[in-house]
Amino acid sequence: MSDKMTTKEFIDNFDYFRRVPTNGNVIIHPNLPNSFIELTGEFVDELKNNLSNRIMMAQQGIDDLGPIEKFAIMILEDAY
Repeated sequence: MSDKMTTKEFIDNFDYFRRVPTNGNVIIHPNLPNSFIELTGEFVDELKNNLSNRIMMAQQGIDDLGPIEKFAIMILEDAY
């Protein structure tokens, strides 16, 4: 996460992922250069809320990031 970017700006990058028009939360298409991850709108909203809360708690030293949060951050850093 860039030092110049706010947590909200970073989390809002999830809005650029393609949306899944079917059931399920996430579809991963391996070996495709574009749109290889599709997410449902509900999943994105929940992920953005939870991740921003966890990042804030980690920045304040209240709690550490878990593996799921670290994975979501890695995906955003690699995508943007």
